[in-house]
Amino acid sequence: MKKTLRFFTLAMCLMIAVGSSLANTNSYIEQIKKSASTIGNRQWKFNEKASEKMMQKRALATTQLGPANTYGMLMGPDGTEWTYTADFTQKGSFYESMTIKFYNSKNELVGTISDNLTFDRPDVEGVNFIDINSTLTQKFFNTDTQYEVMIFIHAVTKDYSGFYVNNVYSLGETSTKVCSVEGTFHMAKNTSTNSYSTDYTMIFQRTVNKSDSTYLEYDVYKKAKYGTPGPTLKHTFRVNYANIASSGNEPSPILMVQNGDQPNYTIAQYEKPYFILSDDINAEPEVEENNNLIISYYNEDFELQHTTKIPVVFSPRYLYVFPSLGSLSTTNDVLVNYNGGTTPAYVITLDNYDTSSDSYITSFYLYDVEGKLLNTISEDVVGRIHLSDIPGQETQWLFMKEDGENGKFVFVDFPSCETVAEISVITKNGLVLSSNIDRFPHKDSYQYVVSLLQGEADKEGNVNHRIAWLTK
Repeated sequence: MKKTLRFFTLAMCLMIAVGSSLANTNSYIEQIKKSASTIGNRQWKFNEKASEKMMQKRALATTQLGPANTYGMLMGPDGTEWTYTADFTQKGSFYESMTIKFYNSKNELVGTISDNLTFDRPDVEGVNFIDINSTLTQKFFNTDTQYEVMIFIHAVTKDYSGFYVNNVYSLGETSTKVCSVEGTFHMAKNTSTNSYSTDYTMIFQRTVNKSDSTYLEYDVYKKAKYGTPGPTLKHTFRVNYANIASSGNEPSPILMVQNGDQPNYTIAQYEKPYFILSDDINAEPEVEENNNLIISYYNEDFELQHTTKIPVVFSPRYLYVFPSLGSLSTTNDVLVNYNGGTTPAYVITLDNYDTSSDSYITSFYLYDVEGKLLNTISEDVVGRIHLSDIPGQETQWLFMKEDGENGKFVFVDFPSCETVAEISVITKNGLVLSSNIDRFPHKDSYQYVVSLLQGEADKEGNVNHRIAWLTK
């Protein structure tokens, strides 16, 4: 049953602010006029007592890393957070060498990569981009027990086409290059069901130009075998780029999901190119009629299990309507073995292009594997937030919607698709809720905490930033 939230209590904390107003921090709220509102039949009540105690905490440094040109964070195979520092040398517009140090969650030095950025190819001008992949592995690119890291590189060629490559290093006192994998790293999933081992599957993307079209090829790799150099290429999915390019907001056409201890895969693409292809760059784009979003579901052996058709249905309210899979929560938009069954369900996003605002109004729906609508999650959404997960509670989304002169927040549980609460962003007292909101455990349920948009400056220039707690 839909409920209306009410304020439980209200407190204030002090924050240092730059500028004279907080009203510019939320562009969505700026569009809403400050008018009084009553939510349902229940009015909002406030306790406006303010605490003048400064809530600032200083973290004490325990380890110094560097100095270095740059640093970043990594995710270790055991889920802990690692750190790296990096130094690069340059000559003109290109990188010449790199020195990267890797520290575990205890800030212990695990390994150092020192290497020249050169290629044994006469057509290579130099390296103009470097990125350290945030996923650390073990026993994936080779069979020893040392940690492995990927360094993503783009090299410029004399014909300006360039290429992408991932150089893989084994970390240790003397870090060595293990192998190179062509393409751009796309995604990785650890499907191990225990805490003492990993079982990664990785996907790398390549762009292949053919005479008839441009294709995206997704190479699926499993871990290296004894006696073989590098990881094992298991399969390549090919997608026609013309069948996925449309709104510019599309998620990846390939998703990798976990089914038990195995990876499964979906490929989502239009049955035909969304727009009619034309050589006239000045022509108005025309949309193909009778088109469908096709979702192909593959098992761990890359065998096609299901094919789902979602029709592209246009609305008189919008110029274009773009259905997609994975736009709400990427791989979580594929519900493997839905409701305890043996077939998946899909969260389908409709991006509706509104010409009056030159923006997208979005709706979310749940479909079964036969293409039948199971439930409406939320419609006419202008923004969304995935709220923190609470043990014993369903996943919950906050959807932001326009509501006449005001706006409103709609809280929806998933996968039940139940709307549990709706609140206006403008209270009867004229206070405005911001989108800085989340939920937290409370007894056997949860409550919400939200930052109010208005603030009050004191004599020292600090801003009294109001924080509201909401209970169902």
